[in-house]
Amino acid sequence: MSEFDIDRIPDYMFHEAVSETLGGSNITKIREGYNFRCPICGDSKKNTHKKRGYVYTDKWKFSCYNECGSMSFLEFLKRFHNATYKKIIFHGFTHKPKKKKVEDVKDTSGSKVYKFKEGELISLYVDNPISKKALEYCTKRQILKQVYDKWFVCIKDDKFLDRDSKGNILKDLERGYALGNEYGDRLIIPYYRLGGKWSQFDARTLVDAVPKYKNVTGVDREMYNIDFIDVNKPFFLLEGSINATFIENSVSFGGTQHLMPFLEQHPELLKNKHNGTIIWDNDDAGYDELSARMDLGFNWFNWSKIKPLEEFRYIEKENGDIIERIIDDVNDMKMYSYTELDDNGYLSYNFLKKYIEKPAGGAIKICILYGDREKRKRKKFNDFIEKNKKQESSSVRYIGKHYG
Repeated sequence: MSEFDIDRIPDYMFHEAVSETLGGSNITKIREGYNFRCPICGDSKKNTHKKRGYVYTDKWKFSCYNECGSMSFLEFLKRFHNATYKKIIFHGFTHKPKKKKVEDVKDTSGSKVYKFKEGELISLYVDNPISKKALEYCTKRQILKQVYDKWFVCIKDDKFLDRDSKGNILKDLERGYALGNEYGDRLIIPYYRLGGKWSQFDARTLVDAVPKYKNVTGVDREMYNIDFIDVNKPFFLLEGSINATFIENSVSFGGTQHLMPFLEQHPELLKNKHNGTIIWDNDDAGYDELSARMDLGFNWFNWSKIKPLEEFRYIEKENGDIIERIIDDVNDMKMYSYTELDDNGYLSYNFLKKYIEKPAGGAIKICILYGDREKRKRKKFNDFIEKNKKQESSSVRYIGKHYG
């Protein structure tokens, strides 16, 4: 068994084998692969909710933490599901192994996808100015190392532009800009799927460019982390992918307009809404969506209780104005307010649940919170008007004094 090269087997065949041999309500997806009640030993006889069997998809390894020990997933199939094992081995000996290129966006949707050219994507640890910017950004935003270790940077260089057979740069006829290398100088955040494939990604600018975020076009939209969510325990739905990196067992839906289509795509989320909490961003759009989507029945996150630490309470703007900081999202909360982390560095559930509200009675609470928010907005606007009035009055007196 050890002499057989498992790289000859495409990941999708292993995933199909898991479904064939271990599938059903017994199995759940986890970040590392699959979790289930061990079919060999039967797992705990007293506690039928315990699941001590695992298949880890990075090296396709079967493990039981009850009494069966570990073996390769192929060995497990050979011993207990020989027909499936023979099918996989036959494929391995009759097909050439596919060479893997980390710089290619993996097509998991069947759509035409954007292809990065060889050398266009580099690690955040390469000695390159734009990589250093990406690494500084990630560390400054307190993104977990185990998360950004799997991200990339796209190099900006004319050699990555699309060209015809004569070497001429191809252009978009409608807009006039050059084709190719459109994600240059950006941090690439892949939407990994089980098996390590990805097609969709977020591209966050590392220079002064707009838009701040660009999404890949030509692929079906996906939820960040959707293959790794376990709906049988508390899970979270957030707007942005970076915010989702701070909470284990969370997904992001990439903007308020995408939530409802994704819930139709993944009915298991709505079916287990009693375990789910939506964390909208702490902004006007978030409050609008919170009010509009309360009837979905998910728990919701109460931002009104999150305050910045005293050392981060105020922000000095470029014009010298001092304003009070608002915690806008989960990343802000991690950086500027009091939080509690678990052993892996994620925001702990015991900390988060202090701010989780049930949907029952939520509409009334939201009306109160929304009213408080509107009151603050009106006060801020009135303060702005008063400040301008004082400036205008001061300017008139100044002119009168010297020229009247």
